[in-house]
Amino acid sequence: ILGIRIDQDVADSSASVEYIDDAIGLTPISINKNNGVCNYGDWGEIITEVFGARPCIIKNNAVNRYLNPDNYAQDIDGNAVTITTTGIDVMVEFTKCWYRYRSESNNRYLYFEVTKKDMSGEPGWVCTAFQAEVNNASNQYRNQFYYGVYPSYLYNNKFYSISGRSPEGYGNESYSGLKWNTVRYYCTSKGSGWQMETIFKRMYIIGLLMLVTKNRNSQLSVGNGFFPKQYVEEQRTGTLDKNGLFYGRSSVDRAVKCFGIENMWGGIQYGCDGILGPAISASSTYIKYKMYPAYDTRGTGYSLLNVSPHTV
Repeated sequence: ILGIRIDQDVADSSASVEYIDDAIGLTPISINKNNGVCNYGDWGEIITEVFGARPCIIKNNAVNRYLNPDNYAQDIDGNAVTITTTGIDVMVEFTKCWYRYRSESNNRYLYFEVTKKDMSGEPGWVCTAFQAEVNNASNQYRNQFYYGVYPSYLYNNKFYSISGRSPEGYGNESYSGLKWNTVRYYCTSKGSGWQMETIFKRMYIIGLLMLVTKNRNSQLSVGNGFFPKQYVEEQRTGTLDKNGLFYGRSSVDRAVKCFGIENMWGGIQYGCDGILGPAISASSTYIKYKMYPAYDTRGTGYSLLNVSPHTV
């Protein structure tokens, strides 16, 4: 079990995080903000062998081949591959992992069970990010989930994750004014298994990021992320295809990359399914959530989280 304890009384984002359980003594990831190069510390093999984080090409709803993490234009054997055309998607594969969150006084604890043991009978352990896509009230889990490497490119009413394209959303920092249901349709119209990004998958990756960087501030641990719209070159996907699984700079004119995902934050406003706030659903002043489809903007079958959203 690899875990962290976050002391919320400590203001420093790094000093507030302590390794616990089997993470004690491990060296976290560090990134040189001058050139973006990542030092994986003790986490390189854990990231790829335990958590997955394997870039790959998805074609016909299956893994076509795994990619060289240091050059996505090659497969893991060094053969040239095409990652710029529709009909395929460049994704990152994450391997099923159980995790647990708890709080005690002003401390927050996050644990990951990394031996691939079934923890469904243990109190507090969940595997929400790996729940199957369709009406999964019975808690059926997939062995992997796949997350798009790039911000979505819209073609023929479908979203794709491919390199060398101008993603939907750049230019006005939202899905070009698209309505939520339209965005969901573009994500799911490719068939069974495809869905809009869910809050539970994103929060899982954020939790992993805090674990491997031993820091609760991703902009300090990885990089600020791309913000100014005037940097045209950074608005195209694939600018970090040759920059490994992690990359970041302290400047705001460079994209970031974590677990092989480009532009995880910065420069675009993302929407996540499985969570609703008053801006989307006018039925409540509080946040609503749902762990599995079907999703909608009315909050049908959603649970109420007694927390009001904040604007940053």
